[in-house]
Amino acid sequence: MPKQQQFLNQSRLALNNSLTTPALLTILQTYGYDDKAIKSGLVIHAQVETVTEARDAAYGVVRSTNRALQQAKDTLLSMFQSHLNMARLAFTREDYADDLKITGRRKGATADWLAQAQKFYTHVPIEIMEKYHVPKKELDEAKKLTVKVLDLLALQQKAKSQAQQLTQDRKAAYEALHAWMKKFIGIARVVFADQPQQLEALGLVVKA
Repeated sequence: MPKQQQFLNQSRLALNNSLTTPALLTILQTYGYDDKAIKSGLVIHAQVETVTEARDAAYGVVRSTNRALQQAKDTLLSMFQSHLNMARLAFTREDYADDLKITGRRKGATADWLAQAQKFYTHVPIEIMEKYHVPKKELDEAKKLTVKVLDLLALQQKAKSQAQQLTQDRKAAYEALHAWMKKFIGIARVVFADQPQQLEALGLVVKA
């Protein structure tokens, strides 16, 4: 089990047992840890768990978006390269070549070849492509796929940004809980130094 998860589990155990064990609560409240104070620790703990779940869900969206984007890009690239090759055979006039950006190699960077694909599917003369056995339906599908890839790229960036922000939020919440528990456990170890059974009830390791 990851170290941070162990800490969260131990913290929950210590706080819950402090609230539900009169022998613990009676003594702890004389050191400032009454029912209200301990519940405030549980609130911080709950914040960590909540933001952890949100962070994990956000990274799940990132992964699913990445998969969908890669699949869409692969499909579009295959179609675009095929259509590009056919267009180079079909269109020899310079004006077509310029409008469709079919001269030279296909761009390598995603943003570049997507811009090239957008221009191509916006201006390609469908009736001529159909003469070369590229149906309008296929060209329309590729054009829609270009839009889908652009939408997925935007979604990917948004998902990554949210996941990164939640990672920072989670770090801040975890550090707040860690600081709270460090003080709480420090006091508990001193208060119950001669009562190992009480330390064990808090989930603390008792040295032999």
